[in-house]
Amino acid sequence: MRWYPNADDQTVLTRHPSPVARETTTTRNLMRFTTQQHQRSAAIHEAAHTVLFLEAGAPVRSVLIRVLRSDADTSGDPLGTTDIGPYSDRLEPFLTALAGGERAEDRWMREAGLWDPVRAWASERHALHDRDYARRLVRKYLKRDVTCGITDQGWTDYLALHTAADRALDRVWENVLTLADALLERHHLTGEEAARIAGGIR
Repeated sequence: MRWYPNADDQTVLTRHPSPVARETTTTRNLMRFTTQQHQRSAAIHEAAHTVLFLEAGAPVRSVLIRVLRSDADTSGDPLGTTDIGPYSDRLEPFLTALAGGERAEDRWMREAGLWDPVRAWASERHALHDRDYARRLVRKYLKRDVTCGITDQGWTDYLALHTAADRALDRVWENVLTLADALLERHHLTGEEAARIAGGIR
């Protein structure tokens, strides 16, 4: 599978090619979502992180999504955060959980009839913090640099992490949707509340 260098930064590789913008804009503007769709996308992303971290045994402290006041609130500030405590268990499920947020966004867009290549690219760019974290962990513990699109096996290629995340989401998708609904209603949950709402996962 081919991954593409981005027009604004050739060191960034994404599954979908970066669009050629006619004017300077934000990735959130490029998505052309309503306020409600932006909030739902953020809730899905953080709910997927949370459910997969809980499944991995990682101590989730809290999960939140930022309240957007209008469609014009399209700053580059993160729309959500999942706070994790110290974790020293197996690396593989933790990496899967890191990749799970962006893959859940992609899946939700497809199921909602909202997917297009530009939105898919933008959701990848929103996940660069998650990708950088995964890259640091792979370098530290597996002594390898993460590749993109070379193989869907193992744990040192981001396509493999996406494949693992997609499979994990197949198991827990209903839990993710349930937790996302709760986040949209309450905006902030403790780890204990999130685990209970998501179905008592660890």
